[in-house]
Amino acid sequence: MPKISVIIAVYNVEPYLRRSMDCLTNQTMQDLEFICVDDCSTDNSLSILREYESKDSRFKIIALDKNQGAAVARNKGLEAAKGEYLGFIDPDDAIDLNYYEELYKNSNNGALDIVKCSRKTIELDGSSTFSNLNSIIKKRGIYGFSYEWTCAIYKTSELLKYNIRFNEEIIKAQDTVFLNKIILNFKTIAIIDNVYYYYYRRENSLNSDYLTLSKLKSNCNAFKAILSDINNAGVYDKDKEVYKYMY
Repeated sequence: MPKISVIIAVYNVEPYLRRSMDCLTNQTMQDLEFICVDDCSTDNSLSILREYESKDSRFKIIALDKNQGAAVARNKGLEAAKGEYLGFIDPDDAIDLNYYEELYKNSNNGALDIVKCSRKTIELDGSSTFSNLNSIIKKRGIYGFSYEWTCAIYKTSELLKYNIRFNEEIIKAQDTVFLNKIILNFKTIAIIDNVYYYYYRRENSLNSDYLTLSKLKSNCNAFKAILSDINNAGVYDKDKEVYKYMY
């Protein structure tokens, strides 16, 4: 069993894909598997994935026969994963080469539910900004972990225990719904500041700043799902003010 399964949902990212794949290939930690799910790309993304698969047995490619969205692709990856922990990277982003080694090293020999790193955002003009979310989590605990979901590894047994999957009905912000389910059920988290996940902004990405009607509707559906999960979990405690630490 690999220490970490890394899931990558891929769709039409040919110009950026080799950057993320090279980051995985050259990780200082070897006991990994890379599950790349191609969501019926119409460019050369799948061919590039096959190239890496032919050179490195840790790559496992799942090619979907029709485009179904990132949530479906990631769930296919979850079903195939065999690692002790699960990690995620978007195929247009990058990570430090010692990223997974450091994350696993800080898992207390697999005892912790979540281990999270730092994030650096690369803006459209090439400038970079650093996130302060880690300091918030250190102050507030696991309930402060409300975004940057790709910047962590998650205990696979806990995901299975609580049947946590991506909501396939939500196009945008389904990753936030996924993370919300995690923080409502997981107990322990470690924060490390010495390795980075590099988030690259793209004008035509799903997470770009342009808000369309479909994105707005999806955000509303995501908010409804989050509120439903919070209410069902019964974590709101007026005296302890748990809710204010979450959102």
